Amino acid sequence: MEVNLKRLLGKGPYPFTFDSMEESMNVYLGNQMIVMSTRTTIDFLEEGTHVHSSYEFMTPLSPMPSVVVGKRKIEVEKNKLLPLNSEQEHGPDGQMLECRMIAFQIEEEFIEEIARSMYGKTEVSFQNAPLYLDTDMQKLLRLFMMEERIRQQGYEFILESVTTQLTVNILRQANSNMPITPKERNYTEKENINRAIDFLRGYYHRSDYSLNDIAQVANLSPYHFIRVFKSETGKTPYDYLLDIKLEKAREMIRGTEKTITDICYQCGFNNLDHFDDVFKRKMGVTPSEFRRAIRL
Repeated sequence: MEVNLKRLLGKGPYPFTFDSMEESMNVYLGNQMIVMSTRTTIDFLEEGTHVHSSYEFMTPLSPMPSVVVGKRKIEVEKNKLLPLNSEQEHGPDGQMLECRMIAFQIEEEFIEEIARSMYGKTEVSFQNAPLYLDTDMQKLLRLFMMEERIRQQGYEFILESVTTQLTVNILRQANSNMPITPKERNYTEKENINRAIDFLRGYYHRSDYSLNDIAQVANLSPYHFIRVFKSETGKTPYDYLLDIKLEKAREMIRGTEKTITDICYQCGFNNLDHFDDVFKRKMGVTPSEFRRAIRL
């Protein structure tokens, strides 16, 4: 079973066997979300609850007995969506036979980052109150399943976009601990990004730090940092750092007699071929050609 499938489904125990799952269900797997829909009916024979770190949203397509969530029994109507929180115990209330359903699970970190962007807070907790699976969400689920099944070039970007739209719709519609109105723009984020830019300018020549280190400087999670950085600068952190390195390289080529090899390593590139390739891609000429041109 794929790593993403194990990560999203958790360790179990599960209310079904994976053999019965393969026989009875279609599985559509993205990086942040998994969708499972019954191909035929499926029997839930294992009693007891299970947990997983992902958030789950389950919709019966046929009449089903109640579901145990924590210590409560919840009746879920056909074609309604039941939200289940990360690490919340849940399972069938006894055996469930000949069930039809669709369920999808979204990774915790993804929902938390969307909530942070929308409301300025995390630790989302949904009320376990069924809501209507409206036509917009149905269309998004169908698009996710179609794209994952066909897998045309670029399908991963569509899967992430659909997962984002589903998450936003659920956060808007489901009862939860999130504020009723979205947050106003958090202007401290610009200060955080400025700190990250200062860090990149001060340590452009080093290669012993990671994206996580830069995100910590900005006091943001790596996923959120990339999104905010690009929103503020128009570039990814990697592209921004490359531009700083090339800016410093051009200054050194113009103003010093250092060799191209010395400039390469002093600007934080790991090898000369990579330096030549990046410089030519951005400037249209190699570093040596650039030096000859400015000395004509």
